[in-house]
Amino acid sequence: MTKTIALVVPALENTGGVTSVARFVMRTILDRTDYRLKLVSLATAMRDPDSLLITDPRSWFRGVRTSKGVFHGQPFTHVGARFAEIETQRLRPRAELMAELSDVDLVQLVCGSPSWGAALIGCKVPVCIQAATLIAVERKKRDAELVGRSAPWKRLMTRAVTRLETPAMRHAACVQVENGWMFDHASKVTEVAGTHVTYGYPGVDVEVFHPAPERPQGPGYILAVGRMADPRKNVMLLLDAYTKVHSEMANPPRLVIAGASGPGDEFMEAVRARGLADRVEVHLKLDQPELAALFRGARAFALTSTEEGFGVTLIEAMASGTPPVSTRSGGPDEIIADGEDGFLAGLDDAETIAARLRTLVDDDALNARMSRAARAKVEARYSTDVAGQAFLDSYARILE
Repeated sequence: MTKTIALVVPALENTGGVTSVARFVMRTILDRTDYRLKLVSLATAMRDPDSLLITDPRSWFRGVRTSKGVFHGQPFTHVGARFAEIETQRLRPRAELMAELSDVDLVQLVCGSPSWGAALIGCKVPVCIQAATLIAVERKKRDAELVGRSAPWKRLMTRAVTRLETPAMRHAACVQVENGWMFDHASKVTEVAGTHVTYGYPGVDVEVFHPAPERPQGPGYILAVGRMADPRKNVMLLLDAYTKVHSEMANPPRLVIAGASGPGDEFMEAVRARGLADRVEVHLKLDQPELAALFRGARAFALTSTEEGFGVTLIEAMASGTPPVSTRSGGPDEIIADGEDGFLAGLDDAETIAARLRTLVDDDALNARMSRAARAKVEARYSTDVAGQAFLDSYARILE
């Protein structure tokens, strides 16, 4: 008998890690003949057009709305929220969402923080929550640097959202995590509820992200990929490390940055001030084939984040045979075997990051050896077939 699984995602049409995971889970479900997919997007914006807004009296009379869209060829329903200007209100259950889920057998939520599971409390069917991190961890750097009149309010919202995380996980049938510390936390707070906690790694398409026939030679370029406007990406550390690489090599590589958002004016001003304007390139909103080609052509991959629940771009680089250098920012600590298939460095250690990048650029034999090891690890642990099976196992266990 065919079962219907609702894949629920905050702001499904946004870009970033959550959307990448959602796309992978969607393909995993669609590849099965015994499951039917239903896509639902949740409002995340303060001015979401389908939400009831405190500041828009016209919305008071129409209330929360739903609208239709298409995500990678699949139709979805977007559900607004009530009083969306307040962040915690976007995480609350609403009748409109429950109505969308009334004809499904299981709900798979893919989100950053498990607090989004609070919107599903009261759902009549089992809920699985795939979450990357905790909101306080995700916003640690941002909240520490906040200034201005809105800063106290934003920090208050972080604390309020944090209080929703544990109830959300306790009401779930299953919590799927991406790293060890999150596994330990979820297991501890849900022990009284009997929630099943397991690993739910994102998968990477190893046919799309694959090595070049031969490793790129010469200095080439160092690649960094991500939403660089996100404070967690710590782009100034990336620039500090690259500046050291450039100053200490006779024939240095270029730095190529790609992603949905650029690193910002401050970063580009610093690039010009350091005389590196002709050595740093920024490519925005590339399609998947273009991005995959960039990964294949890079001499090394750099990830300088202060926090990563997992690191989808990291496994895309490794699948492409591009050895990574990453900060010890959470997820990467468990993905990279330091010195075997990549390198790890401290959160603010520009010196070590630069030294490891120089080594990968200079040492052809080491680069090739790490390239093979990185690819082998992704094939064995993070390919779509392997990673997808963990989700399918959870569904079978719950639905049986």
